[in-house]
Amino acid sequence: MEPGAGVAPVGPFAGALALLPPGDPAAPLAWVRAHGRVNLIGEHTDYAGGFVIPITISRAVRGVVRARADGRVRIVSEGYGSDAFVVGDSELHTGGWTAYPRAVVHVLAPRLQGLLTGFDLALTSDLPADAGLSSSAAVEAAVAHAALAAAATDLEARELAELCRTAEQLGSGVACGIMDQSVILRSVAGAAMLLDCRSGHATAVPFPSDVWSIVAIDTRKRRTLASSAYNDRRQATEDATTELRARYPAVVDLSDVTPAMLAETPLPSPLDRRARHVVGENERVMRMVVALLEADLEGVARLMAASHASLRDDYEVSCPELDALVAYAAGTGVGAGSRLTGAGFGGCTVNLVPRPAVTGFVTEIQQRYLARFGLVPPAYELTPGAPAAHGPLAL
Repeated sequence: MEPGAGVAPVGPFAGALALLPPGDPAAPLAWVRAHGRVNLIGEHTDYAGGFVIPITISRAVRGVVRARADGRVRIVSEGYGSDAFVVGDSELHTGGWTAYPRAVVHVLAPRLQGLLTGFDLALTSDLPADAGLSSSAAVEAAVAHAALAAAATDLEARELAELCRTAEQLGSGVACGIMDQSVILRSVAGAAMLLDCRSGHATAVPFPSDVWSIVAIDTRKRRTLASSAYNDRRQATEDATTELRARYPAVVDLSDVTPAMLAETPLPSPLDRRARHVVGENERVMRMVVALLEADLEGVARLMAASHASLRDDYEVSCPELDALVAYAAGTGVGAGSRLTGAGFGGCTVNLVPRPAVTGFVTEIQQRYLARFGLVPPAYELTPGAPAAHGPLAL
């Protein structure tokens, strides 16, 4: 069992320890861990001030960190190479995994007010990259916790999430919302999170993991947020908000808008469809809370199906591969809920499946996908994870 915090044995971090560059043998070592996430419902609402229900998952980024005193940062990642730079002089760029660690150190170092004097960090991960499971946000959280461990200090998780969101925007060139960083850094172990993305208020929502499994199925269609019209969708929500505010001055963002207000305000295409998705998705999120609390899988499945249809038709962020996986899930007859998770344009579907039905569910979907698309989509049976953390490593 992995630690929630505190001293940890080498076990889960042995791979990272083997990668750690040579350094001061007297310097203590620390572990870091940041889980990925799936979003159960509430897609493309976070940057519109809306509501989301993400949950951390058992797959994670893990690392071992050693403090340095010379102001240098060295980071090595299994399968992705290495990078080195100086604290306070990290050249920012977008593209490639090193953009995210550099951006985190760039944002975090001034906040730590001279306490961060460098570190060595080795990372391993069992999160698939660019699959919509927040591998980039998990890397950011792991690097942030490595910096805190090296500086022998701490920050409140909510502030750390805001700093990591800023780093994501710098590293990706995408105006992302706060959802991924919030759930990865602020979640309660084993529970989903109802997050109000405007106020930042978060509430733990119990997840019935004794009866349902979380299954992520990967289309293997990769997408880059910056080139997939993500920023265009965000701009559309802002433009729709501006038009609605002209009629309803109290509107701050689309989370203030009701279906009746939308019906009374003609919006040009595609703003009408973009706004309809966000307003409807916020309502689905609140109904999802009730369905989760009641362990009502039939209700959950209906809400997830409606969410996916809205993302496909009104927000236009799905693709044939995602649509096929959702249709195949419905066709299994096990009553599973299924929808795309993440930004869309590829990546994974998230499926909530009765535990006894998982094997047959996955096999049927993989066979049908292979017949149509010529490849077997990887499937990951997941359990709820825990918030990102760090602590001393016991050798």
